[in-house]
Amino acid sequence: MLMASTIQNIQNEEYYKLVADNINDLVALYALDGTLDYVSPSVYRVLGYTPGSLIGKNALVVIHPDDHHLLQHSFCKDKNGHTSTVYFEYRLLHKSGEWIYFESYRQPVFDANGELINILAVCRNISARKQVEQALRENEEYYKMLADNIIDMVAVYKPDGTATYVSPSSFSLLGYSPEELTGKKISGFVRPDDLVKFHNDIKLKAFKGVEKFVTEARIQHKDGHWLYCETTTKAMRGPGGRVHSFVCTTRDITDWKLAQIALKESEEKYRSLVESSDAMIAIVDTHGKFIFANDKRADFFKARKEDIIGKTAYDFYDAPTADDFKRRIQRVFSLKENYSYEAFTRLNGERYWLKVTMHPVLDSEGGVSSIMVSTLDITDSKEKEETLRKQNDELKKIAFMQSHIVRSPLTNIQGIIALMEEGELNDEQSLYFNLLKQAADTLDDILKEIVERAVVVRHHVQNS
Repeated sequence: MLMASTIQNIQNEEYYKLVADNINDLVALYALDGTLDYVSPSVYRVLGYTPGSLIGKNALVVIHPDDHHLLQHSFCKDKNGHTSTVYFEYRLLHKSGEWIYFESYRQPVFDANGELINILAVCRNISARKQVEQALRENEEYYKMLADNIIDMVAVYKPDGTATYVSPSSFSLLGYSPEELTGKKISGFVRPDDLVKFHNDIKLKAFKGVEKFVTEARIQHKDGHWLYCETTTKAMRGPGGRVHSFVCTTRDITDWKLAQIALKESEEKYRSLVESSDAMIAIVDTHGKFIFANDKRADFFKARKEDIIGKTAYDFYDAPTADDFKRRIQRVFSLKENYSYEAFTRLNGERYWLKVTMHPVLDSEGGVSSIMVSTLDITDSKEKEETLRKQNDELKKIAFMQSHIVRSPLTNIQGIIALMEEGELNDEQSLYFNLLKQAADTLDDILKEIVERAVVVRHHVQNS
């Protein structure tokens, strides 16, 4: 009868063999010289061999030559002399000729006397993982190559702002080599005026869940001048969403920024001119809607500027005036040329004479994108002009009366006097004749002076 311990060992051996025969991983037992004593049936699935075709052969026949040295480290001992399992990765030859990556756990097997007799290896196919790792390495190399050669400066920073990587383009952007910037904090290069906003962007955005954001700040070049830079920041997060680093792409936008500042200054200058102008200025789009109105225009309409935007002439003028305005706007859009006219209208119960000048605003392609309408209130001058016209008409009447109505009787009197001069007159008649002639001549001089003064006054009125 077998001893109980022997029976137990046999049962354990059968149990472990049953496990080995049915496990998905490849299980192999080989002697110290490398001869395979046992190979699990899974070898057919993972390598295409039957167990029998490998048992009795040296394990090296299926191990990549570059990995043979790994078998020298089948197990190791700690400082107390205890053996432990060794893990390593190597390539095994598939029956088709393909080399497949496996991870292997190797455990020494000892006999009852403590002598090492075999090595037990449990191997798992990690080809898929290796492919992923290879793809990641290739991607990493690819993106590193891009980062190293991109015109914009790419940098990786710790949460405290210390640079752990800086691309070579740092030299062309800031005049510093990557080595000069690595290990330095970005705050040391940002203009103090922009530093608070720069830090606030990071705190308020990155640390509150925003994954990607853009900031602007002035960064100092190595030679001392300041560059306007735009930085796109990507927050890199670990477990729990904690930010462990930032990937930043920085580009020089100085030219664009200076142009923007100049444009803003120009806009402010022209806006000041527009607002200080005596003219009522507005801009209308292709639909006749107001898209801009200055203060003078708002005062004329007795409305706020923001209440004018989006409305048309029909919202302020009577229908005939609005129709006329629309027709003239369409004319300018069609002919693409300046156009001026005068118009009479009523607004808020008041009568107005307006002088309107329309200027087409051209877009980059030469088309009319909008029209600037400059309007002057000429009511006072028109009223004065009307008054002068009436005065001129009165003067014309006076001149007519002088030259026709009054002059005609005097002419008759002068004709009679001429006839009387031809006859014989006694002394008394001569006296009265001379008095009459003297009075007619005086009246004639007075009428001439009145006519001359009327002509001068009329000329003055016409030219005033």
